[in-house]
Amino acid sequence: MNSCGCEGNAAVVVVVDDDDAVRDSLRILLETDDINVLTYASGEEFLASYPHTKCDCVMLDVHLPGVNGISVLQQLTAEGFEDPVILMTGRPSEAVRAEAKRAGALALLLKPLDGNKIFDILNNGIASRRSLQEPDRFH
Repeated sequence: MNSCGCEGNAAVVVVVDDDDAVRDSLRILLETDDINVLTYASGEEFLASYPHTKCDCVMLDVHLPGVNGISVLQQLTAEGFEDPVILMTGRPSEAVRAEAKRAGALALLLKPLDGNKIFDILNNGIASRRSLQEPDRFH
């Protein structure tokens, strides 16, 4: 069992960030915990793949060129996406925090990212989402 509480079928996490180093670092970190990682360099690239991309969680940079992370989250929500979304930013502000909360983000992480905090949030978000998807075992 990995840190995300996923036994057997590994979690799939999407990372959307325009910074190659951030995407690569997150991919390496998550893969060390047997998490499958899909990466995208822009919100548009992810949104174009979204209908065909199945995942357990999305980690999304707020300050993307073009369509920003908050707008991506709002579009996903409007299309019925229900998996947890973790927003990330290196430029926190009260406005960003308020927008993230209003848009329904699971969390807002500050860069540089803390690996332990990432795994704690992923564990809670993915485990709670998967428990909602399991069939009721008590009839």
